[in-house]
Amino acid sequence: FPKPLASFNWGPQNPQPDIMDPQVFFYNTSLGATGGINWNFGDIYATDPSSNFSSLQDPTHSYASQNPGTYYVTLYVQNLFGCRDTVVETVEIQPDWTFYIPNAFTPNGDGKNDGFNGTGIGIDNSTYNLWVFDRWGNMIFHSTDLDQKWDGHVQSHPGGDIVQEDVYVWLVHFNDYTGSKHEYKGTVSLVK
Repeated sequence: FPKPLASFNWGPQNPQPDIMDPQVFFYNTSLGATGGINWNFGDIYATDPSSNFSSLQDPTHSYASQNPGTYYVTLYVQNLFGCRDTVVETVEIQPDWTFYIPNAFTPNGDGKNDGFNGTGIGIDNSTYNLWVFDRWGNMIFHSTDLDQKWDGHVQSHPGGDIVQEDVYVWLVHFNDYTGSKHEYKGTVSLVK
C-alpha cells in the first residue's frame, strides 16, 4: 500500500509570532493523507491540555507562555490503508517588549495603588532609570530598578510626610532586549 507523506506549513513567517501575538496558523500540506490527521502543538505551557491537540485540517493555536521559545509541533497523518507518517517542525515564538506606567497613584497605606513605578516585559533592568520631579524641577525620586516604587516621600525617606497632592513630572530611560534605547516622559497625579 502507498504511504502518506506528512508535511505542513505555518505562519505568519514575516514577522514571526511573538509573545504579544502568539497565534500561529497551521496548514496541512500532506500528500495521500485521507484517513486521519492529528496535531500536537508542543505547547508545554498550555493552561488547558486539550488545547494542545487538534484533528482539524488547518488549525490555529495561540501559545500560552509569555516567554519566547521554540516549540516542536508534530503532525500525525494516516491514509485509508492505515499507513502512517509523522513530521516534526519547530515554531519560534519571538521576544517582544512593552512598557506601561500609570498616570496616578494613592500612597495612603491602604495596600491598593500605594506606589508608582513602570512595568513591562523585555526591558533590560540594568539600563532602567526613572526620575520624578516636582513642578519647580526638583528631583524628588530616582530609581534604577524597574521593581522599585516611589512611595510618595521625597527620595523615598519614610520618616517624613508624603509630598503634597499634586501632578509630578516623570522621565524614564531604558534599553529593550535588543539594546534599542527608549525614553518616555509624562505626568503622574499623586492623590491622597
